[in-house]
Parts: sequence; C-alpha cells; structure tokens
Amino acid sequence: MNLADGFPDYKDSLMADIEKQIAACGFIGGAPVTKFEKAWADYCGVPYAVGCSNGTDAVTVALESFGIGCGHQVIVPANSFIATAEAVCSVGASPVFCDVETATGLLDCDALERALAGNTGSIRAVIPVHLWGQMADMRRIRQIADHHHLVVIEDSAQAHGAKRDGLGPGQAGDAATFSFYPGKNLGAWGDAGAVITRHPEAADKARRLVNHGRAKGSKYIHDLVGHNHRLDALQATVLLHKLRCLDTWNQKRRLIAQRYSESLEDIEAIAPSMAAANSEPVWYVYTVLCEDRDRVKNRLAAEEISTGVYYPVPLHRQPAFAEQRNMYKLPNTDSLVDRILSLPLWPEMPPSAVDYVVEKLVGITRECRTKAAS
Repeated sequence: MNLADGFPDYKDSLMADIEKQIAACGFIGGAPVTKFEKAWADYCGVPYAVGCSNGTDAVTVALESFGIGCGHQVIVPANSFIATAEAVCSVGASPVFCDVETATGLLDCDALERALAGNTGSIRAVIPVHLWGQMADMRRIRQIADHHHLVVIEDSAQAHGAKRDGLGPGQAGDAATFSFYPGKNLGAWGDAGAVITRHPEAADKARRLVNHGRAKGSKYIHDLVGHNHRLDALQATVLLHKLRCLDTWNQKRRLIAQRYSESLEDIEAIAPSMAAANSEPVWYVYTVLCEDRDRVKNRLAAEEISTGVYYPVPLHRQPAFAEQRNMYKLPNTDSLVDRILSLPLWPEMPPSAVDYVVEKLVGITRECRTKAAS
C-alpha cells in the first residue's frame, strides 16, 4: 500500500490552504477544526462531532462523556486492537471480553446477551467494534443495550462511511469514535481522531474534556479535569480535503473487494471475507481465513506481497490482561486468530495486482495443504 497514490486527488486545493494556515500561524483550534467537525458530523448524519488527538483518546473521551469510570465494567469484543480495552482501563473501568462471530469477526450478539446474564449493574456500557470495514449488528445491539440500560459507544476506527441496515456509525449508538491514523479509509498526515454523538450534553462535555476541561469561552477556568486531547488544526485541514474524496475511494475499495471475492469464491481451504446481510462495508482490509496462516503469510512475503493480521493475539490472551485469562471461554475468537489473514487493498490498487495476489495465495495455500497431507 502506498499512501501517496491518492495524493493527486486533493493535492492542489490542500496545499493552497496549508500555505494560508502557515502564513496565519493557525495551528491550534480555530476555523480549520470547526469546519472539519461540522463536515464530519454532516457526513456521518449526526448533530455533533468533536475532534480528538487520536482514536484511542476518542474512545476515552466518549466513555468519560457518558460518566463511565471507576467501578464500572464495559463489554468489549475480544478480537480488537488493545486500544479499545486500553481506553476502558484509562477511565478506571474494567473490560469484560466478549466472543465474536466466526464469519465476520464482529461482536456476537448471543455472546453479548450471555455476558449480561445476571448483571447486577456494574456493566454500564458496551463498545461494539466495527472491524475490517464492516459494522456490527447495531439494531440488535441497541435493543440489548436498551433492555440492560447500557451506554453504547461504537469503535468505528475501521468503518469510515460504512452502513448496516441503512445506519452508519453513531446513528444507533450513543456515540461513535474514529481514528484517522494515516492508513485508515480517511487518514490524516499523523495522528487524529473524533467523537460523534446525537446527545448535546455529551458533545459539550467531550468538547471540554479534550481541551483541559475548560469552561466554555474561558481560557483559565476549568470546570472539569480534562486532557490535552485536541485535534491539531493542520490535521483538520488535511482531513477536510480528503473527506471530499472518501466516497470515491470507498467505492474503489468495494470494487477491489468484489474482485477478490469472485476470484476466491470456490477455492478450497480459503474462506473469503463475508459481508453481513444488509451491510455496506468499506473494506478497510480484505480478510480471508486460511489454514497454516503463518506459513502462507511468510511465503507471500517472499513474493513481496505484504499482508496483515487483525489481530494475532486477542485481548483476552494479551499479557496485559493475564490476570483475567482464565475467566473467559471465547471459542469463536480462539478459532479465528490462527486463520485470519488480510490481503493488500487500497483504492488505487490495479486489477492486475489483485489477480497476482490471488494467484500466489491460491498456489501457496494448495502447496501447504499438499505438504501437510504428505
């Protein structure tokens, strides 16, 4: 993946604005951040967006904005990056790890209901993670959460522009958080993130929390103990310009994913990515399930094909949570982690490159199976 491939799509207009920003010495807050927040809220179809320093801080701020903290528990899918659980711990709460669906890697709603059985009130929130560019089943998660009086915060770091059942991130949950890490569907030129929400009180609190807990309109009055989690103004300018290209880039990703799926549909021992019913993924990555994954991955690397694993060590197996390791039986997650493999995908990827990856993947997989059987 070459992040520079998309640069010509927005280069001229962006560089003109950056030159103006440099001349004005406008580096912290101000119009660039306000403009991007408004544009991102409009794009997501929610009233409020608050820029943040990165995606992890966005989850932290969202939790704090809804009063989640010490003594509370938060349900988190085990197949996620550690940042999801890290943010829970950073506010003084404890993560409760939940199993995922085998077909999609997303939060398993049946497992969610089992995790909530007998909840005495300490579980106060759930963070569904929209993984690989596809959204979790937010309609059902919302129903379960309402029944148990839970706050729902959607970790949408891999789902910029995705939809399911006609809903995008933040339209069913109480809040959604985004990372704009450079490699994301909408990526900054450094770290950046955002919280979106339908709730004005939460938006107001988030806006204060990211800026040292400052009271509105004041520089030295702080009515909250907050953080320095502000979105950088230069990153906001980059994001505003790239946002205009996001739908086009996502459509290109869909066409590449379709080519992968059609090419791998009938290949034995390779299970291509599956889109859930009524789902419109944006294919942050294209993930397959294959046996002998590590050998396949190493062989592809020898052919100069870079792949990824999202994620090789699930949260309930991480050394950071060693004390909780024996508390969980998560069979779906455990069956996935040794088989998931994400193939190269970026908007400008040519069809010939997709075909090359498929050819090598199929050949290496068959060769590995033959060796295993002999």
